[in-house]
Amino acid sequence: MDTITSVLETVFSFIFAIGVFVAGIYLEIYTSRSKRNRWGMIDSTEYMKYSDFYDTKSKKETEASFREKTEKIYHLIIKEKCDDLELIAKESGCSYDECIIKINYLKHNNIISQDYYVDHINGYVKKCSKEDLKLMRKYSPYLYKHKLQIRDIAVKLPSATRDTIETHIEMVRKDIKYLLEKDLIEGVIYNEVDDLLIYYDDSRKGKDLINMNCPNCGALVELQRGGKVRCAYCNAIVEAEEVKIISKK
Repeated sequence: MDTITSVLETVFSFIFAIGVFVAGIYLEIYTSRSKRNRWGMIDSTEYMKYSDFYDTKSKKETEASFREKTEKIYHLIIKEKCDDLELIAKESGCSYDECIIKINYLKHNNIISQDYYVDHINGYVKKCSKEDLKLMRKYSPYLYKHKLQIRDIAVKLPSATRDTIETHIEMVRKDIKYLLEKDLIEGVIYNEVDDLLIYYDDSRKGKDLINMNCPNCGALVELQRGGKVRCAYCNAIVEAEEVKIISKK
């Protein structure tokens, strides 16, 4: 009986080991294919649009040069675990500022993980702390998926109530500014004067977009010239041409 049990345990262990091995191969293939697909989404033209969004005025470069630099940056950070920003810039043939925007562009396309951040002052790039990662994951759905404004994010937080909404708005504003300062969220610019989050979205490039205040509640609204949109704060429909409220729900 003991012999049979021992044989069965050996067989099951062998089958389990094969299963783990096959699963590992499948995961490697899937990851590699996914990474190749993401690399295929980036090019120098799209990078220039991303750079212009941050008003960095990057110099035009050939597709071959762009690919060589970004692949070198990826290899140094991910494969060689290099965290020295000046060294990464030098080895990849980039200027210091160019290297930073290229790292963020690779993050934007999920080629470099979002939990990496660039310390501009001390000159290194590495993964964030568990606390920062938790904070980033808290706001990521509101920023990347829904592209909400600060007040909208505060309203949607599970802990927000009618009595605490203003406190939550201030908390969200503070958290977003902190994440932006540490480069833990990208493709977002905070306009402190208008208290407005501006999102990078290449699909909206070329459209005649304007900003105006809702006549009903005064909130800043973005819409296409000649079009109309519903205000996110008071549900009034605002029309651009005549700057008037059409209806209110």
